[in-house]
Amino acid sequence: MKTIKKLTKPLTLFFAILAIVSCFSITASAASKSASLSTSDKIAYSGVIKGKQCKYSGKNDSLSAGNVYFLAKNNHGGVWSTDVSHDLAKGKSFSNNTTTKYSSSCSWELVLNPKGGNAYGCIASGTITSI
Repeated sequence: MKTIKKLTKPLTLFFAILAIVSCFSITASAASKSASLSTSDKIAYSGVIKGKQCKYSGKNDSLSAGNVYFLAKNNHGGVWSTDVSHDLAKGKSFSNNTTTKYSSSCSWELVLNPKGGNAYGCIASGTITSI
């Protein structure tokens, strides 16, 4: 019986700490997707995440053939539309730009598109994260 009493207090403390740590890890997680554009690509998609608002970042490599559009698109009501766009010159980058904030969750994706019709030759990457 004494052995059980000795174990009860440390186990209770351990599980209490575990519960607190779990709560922080759950609230700190955010959905995030990345897109990469290589020289043979006309367009690149990040994949879809859900959220009321997102932040997005991107980089256009200095070896790119030209500018790249970074388009944060949303599907709010069944139709995909461009929320915000960024025309980025080669060798440039940006970070933590934000999208419009909606009252309810919607689908988001980041699209990387070389400037010009059927353009190739760009190297770029970007990330979109729900906030």
